Amino acid sequence: MALNILITLMGIGIAVIIAMGFWLLIKKTKPPTKLKKYLILIGASITGFLVFAILHNIISGLLGQLLKKEVEEPVFFLLATIACPVGLIIGIIGSIIQIINKH
Repeated sequence: MALNILITLMGIGIAVIIAMGFWLLIKKTKPPTKLKKYLILIGASITGFLVFAILHNIISGLLGQLLKKEVEEPVFFLLATIACPVGLIIGIIGSIIQIINKH
């Protein structure tokens, strides 16, 4: 069990570092507006995934404790597993297109 927690914390740490890297990249380099929008989408997708995954677990746990039975909370789960990856893919593809078109 301790190994699972350690792996989870390492994954969260890596995702936080990547998201912070994108936010710093945007802040320091001042990219063109279209590229900036795609980079913000990438950072927001990574950040959103972390936030929604944590909220899903917290709300499922709280509801389970309050109702005294196993409860699955679908809203934050769907946002974390569908909306955020789609946003990440759109951001990556849009960024690549903007970089290629610039050069």
